Amino acid sequence: MSEVYLKNYWLLNLEYIKVFSELVHHNISLPLLSNFYQYLEEDVKKKMKNKDFYKYLSIAPIEEKQLQSEFEKWLPLLEQTTKKRGPDGVVLLNTDYLRFSAGNFSHFNPEYTKILTRAKKSELYGLPTICTLDYTNKVPDSSHIFIEKAQKIFSTYKEHPLFSNKFFQTKLLNDLPIMIEKINMAYFIFEEHDISSVIVGTTEDITNRVLTLISKSKGIPSYCLQHGAIMGEEAFFPIFATKQIVYGEYEREWYFQRGGADSQIEILGHPRYDDIYDKKHLEKKVLCKKLNIDPSKKIIFIATQPFKTQVYVELTKQLMKDKNITVIIKPHPWEKGRNLVSEYIHLSKVYPNVKYITTEVSIYDVISNSDLVVISNSTVGLEAMLLDKPVVVYKSKSEERDYKYYDELSWLVTHSIENMIQTIEKVLYDSSYSTTAKQLRDYFIQKNYPQTTVTQKLQDLSRGM
Repeated sequence: MSEVYLKNYWLLNLEYIKVFSELVHHNISLPLLSNFYQYLEEDVKKKMKNKDFYKYLSIAPIEEKQLQSEFEKWLPLLEQTTKKRGPDGVVLLNTDYLRFSAGNFSHFNPEYTKILTRAKKSELYGLPTICTLDYTNKVPDSSHIFIEKAQKIFSTYKEHPLFSNKFFQTKLLNDLPIMIEKINMAYFIFEEHDISSVIVGTTEDITNRVLTLISKSKGIPSYCLQHGAIMGEEAFFPIFATKQIVYGEYEREWYFQRGGADSQIEILGHPRYDDIYDKKHLEKKVLCKKLNIDPSKKIIFIATQPFKTQVYVELTKQLMKDKNITVIIKPHPWEKGRNLVSEYIHLSKVYPNVKYITTEVSIYDVISNSDLVVISNSTVGLEAMLLDKPVVVYKSKSEERDYKYYDELSWLVTHSIENMIQTIEKVLYDSSYSTTAKQLRDYFIQKNYPQTTVTQKLQDLSRGM
């Protein structure tokens, strides 16, 4: 069912861009800036799961391999009046969603780097800044012009499954002023500063998309980092930047399947993982003292994911039958932000060997001292393997989408609590299984994250070195 939905999703997205193509500001097609999945009401999504949905659209179905090229038809052309950039232009780092540590920023030379930020500070992390607020509202708001055009388009599509939808219409009309504001802001920044390249943490949001598209129109290279494992492709596609920086072969192949070219994809990794190699992690006795844990017990770290609470609760209860095990539970930020953690806290009160943590210690300090890590669809699994720790993956067979990222871990990918318990016991207590688990993770890392430190390489790439 998800395959049908995604085919219809991309087709509908392309039709949206085509139908609203007259909405252009500073050479940028405004529909390209929409985070399209946010425009879809549940009722529309339900219809999109029907294989005949495409019949309601004005464009014909296409092959998956054509997707990137179809989006690129709407990307801005190089401006004829583009001024020549000097060789000493700056690398612009947009801090929103960049996920850099303080150590990552220290690799960049302040002489040819600037940070784009909302903060009213002259420097951050030892680097000079450009404050977005200084370039906002410098011209009269013209968004009403685009709102009127959009409303006129709505009136001609009264029977369309999406364009007639009130939720969609409201979302687009609310976003148009933001799009105009961000384009104007970026336009003035590029006019005032000699920018030689741009680095963004994602192109899922409007500002980062604007930065990459204006860069393209001015002939300036842009680089988009991979914002986590690809678990929900709508947030990772299409490629807007000059280079999409990816973790490894899995992502390269993923983009190839959707029409990405070799020249658009760079296997480099992400600077955020440099701390795995650059920072010294807490010794086990220090961590155990801090969390009041018996250092003689085996530590199992569970990094939770939303909507799987009962799985982690039942798993923890089963693990507590082994008196030689301590379980550390760290909730996903989404769960913590919505206060959906009461059952984890309850476990920590019922069982002395269950510890619930949030920010008390670094996640790398926990992983580096764990004997095994349990994950679902999370980059914590990758981080654990980079720290050479065994990982057991829970993958429900009832999920609508089948994310294959961890599938190469073979028998370490489990589908039930009973299966998880058996696998955990094998890895912890049987040396032959433990050896095989290490071989599997070594192979996984070699293929899917074949680098150690990244930040200096990213700086060199962005400087054209």
